[in-house]
Amino acid sequence: MAVRTTTVFILLARMVTYAVGAEDTIKSGNWEYSATAPGITQLPPGMQPSPDIRFGPEGLTFVRTRCITAADPIPPMHDAGEPCKMDKTEINGGTLSWSVTCATPKITVHQEWIVHYHGDTMDGQVTLRSITPDHPPIERTQQLTGRYLGPCPAN
Repeated sequence: MAVRTTTVFILLARMVTYAVGAEDTIKSGNWEYSATAPGITQLPPGMQPSPDIRFGPEGLTFVRTRCITAADPIPPMHDAGEPCKMDKTEINGGTLSWSVTCATPKITVHQEWIVHYHGDTMDGQVTLRSITPDHPPIERTQQLTGRYLGPCPAN
């Protein structure tokens, strides 16, 4: 009887370990991502809102959709084009972290991202640090959320 109980316990432990491990990966497919900037209730004069920007009582929310794969898992919340460069990228199971630095003569912005995938949902945060000559540095952290929408659309 003890052998049977031990065998059942080992099988259950393996099943639980497999289920936890399966949920702790980055799921390829079409994802919707959002980030909210608290306190921002309108765009600066002259800026036109894009369809992925929404205003609400909690602040300005960006919502974007992107097809991600294991080869390209970074959500679409950053611009890594000029004058920006990707500093580092690290993947550990369902956790993805990266940093981006954007530098011009007028401002330098450093972004540190970390996201955690949990099956069909994602959460995380981005910390932005900006340095402008003759001004004190600014640091702001924004929360991120995401949800799996299904397979990637056909091209």
